[in-house]
Amino acid sequence: MNPADLASIADDIRARTPGVGAGVHLNAASAALPSAGVIAAMRAHLEHEGRAGLQAALAGAADALAETRVRAAQVLGARADQIAFGGGCAQLWATVLRGRTPPRGARVLVSRGEWGGNLLALAPLVQAHSLRVDVIPTDAAGRIDVRALTGKLDDDVWLVAIAAVSSASGLPQPVDAIGALPRPDHCLLVVDAAQAAGRFPLSLAAMGADVLVAPARKWLRGPRGQALAALSDAALACLAPPAPDLGGVTWSGGDAVPRADARRFEIYDYGVAARVGLGVALGELLAIGVDTVAGIVDARVRALRSALAGCDGVTVFEPADARAAFLTFTCDRAPAAVAAALGDAGVSIAAIERVYAPHELDARGMATVLRASPHAYTSPDEIERLAEALRTALRA
Repeated sequence: MNPADLASIADDIRARTPGVGAGVHLNAASAALPSAGVIAAMRAHLEHEGRAGLQAALAGAADALAETRVRAAQVLGARADQIAFGGGCAQLWATVLRGRTPPRGARVLVSRGEWGGNLLALAPLVQAHSLRVDVIPTDAAGRIDVRALTGKLDDDVWLVAIAAVSSASGLPQPVDAIGALPRPDHCLLVVDAAQAAGRFPLSLAAMGADVLVAPARKWLRGPRGQALAALSDAALACLAPPAPDLGGVTWSGGDAVPRADARRFEIYDYGVAARVGLGVALGELLAIGVDTVAGIVDARVRALRSALAGCDGVTVFEPADARAAFLTFTCDRAPAAVAAALGDAGVSIAAIERVYAPHELDARGMATVLRASPHAYTSPDEIERLAEALRTALRA
């Protein structure tokens, strides 16, 4: 698509995003601004709950909720029966992970950029079953070394956990190449797509993954408290929640039986308005096209790189030849102080601490890194406002 068409679509996205008037929001990798349509759908459902009661409103939203599942499947390159919803990405990741008991002493391979919450969820299994956790080698830039990983995929590997994009590095990982590697039949590939879903095109089947998980609130522009997962047939054949919820079972002769599809991981009591809002966000993304949104954000990231290059003392970590999801950088002042100063100037970015991606930041020898993440609603002028505010903060 030519630049003029992309610019027109970006203007339309911006016009339908109420939050752009409240400051410069360059923090989509934490939580993107929702559209007016998402907000209206959630408000309408809450008002329906207030008038008719929660159960009647739930029944009235049945078609919208079914469509949310269909749209989630389209975004993640899966079937509707392979989709599970949860309350948060780390919670859903943990629920799926605990659906299978590992053999004692098995190995787990994790990416350098693995989310801290995932590592925390893995820790009880490591302790209970004496699992051995290895961080997958990377090249100098932080990309997973696929050849080195190949040599590690022995029969004792139980799980390979990859962050498609780390929260502390905008460098995309070669997940398709990793998924194509031969691995033991009992070894599942779990991909945390929190920083990729909605930012780049994804397909569970094409990348050869067993599980994809993502939150609604980041690049998908949905509400907080919603997450989605796609599970392969192989994963569904061997995973079941250790303590099924009422929402994940059917009843047969008075006995609870886990559902045959991915809904076995879901719960009965959830925020319906938020799930409806997620469906609207997914529908808007599909109507525009993930490739189109990605193209707009790519242009904003390139502009961001140029703007940061004009700020003395700033070091950007993502290589210039990488199609980065966002940019992380450091400068000659404490990151938390810089983020706070920018916030005072009406510019929102993030200071990512070690707890969120410990292996990634340990590899860089850093405790905190700054992250700027524009979305398709970001204007070029806002990126210049970031650079101006950053120069002012650094002079201070």
